[in-house]
Amino acid sequence: MLSLLPVSVPLSAAEPCGWLPTRDVDAALPEFAPWDVMNGGAAGACTFMSTSGGPRIFSARQMVEASAQAAASVVRGIRDSPPESHGVMAVKGLGAEAYTYRLSELSDRTIFFVAHEGRVVVFASLSLEVPVTPEHIEDATRLVRAALAIERDPVAFAALTSCPWFTADVLRRLLPGEGFRQQSLGSDACIAMVDGSSVTLTAVEMQRLPAELFAHTRGGPCTLEPVASLGPWSEIGWGCQGDRTYAMVSYFRSNQLITYTFSPGREPTAAERGLLIELAKSARFPK
Repeated sequence: MLSLLPVSVPLSAAEPCGWLPTRDVDAALPEFAPWDVMNGGAAGACTFMSTSGGPRIFSARQMVEASAQAAASVVRGIRDSPPESHGVMAVKGLGAEAYTYRLSELSDRTIFFVAHEGRVVVFASLSLEVPVTPEHIEDATRLVRAALAIERDPVAFAALTSCPWFTADVLRRLLPGEGFRQQSLGSDACIAMVDGSSVTLTAVEMQRLPAELFAHTRGGPCTLEPVASLGPWSEIGWGCQGDRTYAMVSYFRSNQLITYTFSPGREPTAAERGLLIELAKSARFPK
């Protein structure tokens, strides 16, 4: 049942990366230049791919915590419990708790960074078709610093800590309470959180026709109903076998599969499912 499975990484048009010009990637990693944007946007996440061969990919994702102390604590907690990683090493200039690591299956050809500055936490990676050397790591560190610096850019940071897809009044009815925060995860994804509950949005470009995606979903492990107000290719699902702690609204718009997911840590109520549909109906599509 496709529509209630976790959605893959969104595809993006070749929108520039708002916090990292392509020329800076070329300058930092000239051995593999020229680079181009695979996934861009004003803030949240960017991915670059070398066009001179490959596979060669640099990507970075920014997250905002409530405070600088919270950001450092997040990085420290991840570093102290990395079951799948090895070769964990502290890295200078990217925060007191910052480190790099590798995955055994990727071995010497991919390096991962976990860094922090102020309230910002950055998860980044560099993948090459050749072994990643200390010099490559030093070069990529310059790009990670650029990702961390977003809090010092008021315009970019405002884009990071907002989401053009969400309608604020509906969102706050679904996520009431103290400690509310939201942020962009790139040009085609957002998340809003409060007190252990969250709403995520993804907009994924699809090559398949909507009929192919929705025709076989009935009778799956979740309760599914069509949402007429969102068009013929839409549905809401909840009460899934094995995980009843979320509801998901999916619908087609142009060539994109739009998905809103509400995860309160328990089974969503009927009223909350109604608000999730209202949130999807009131979406303000970025231009």
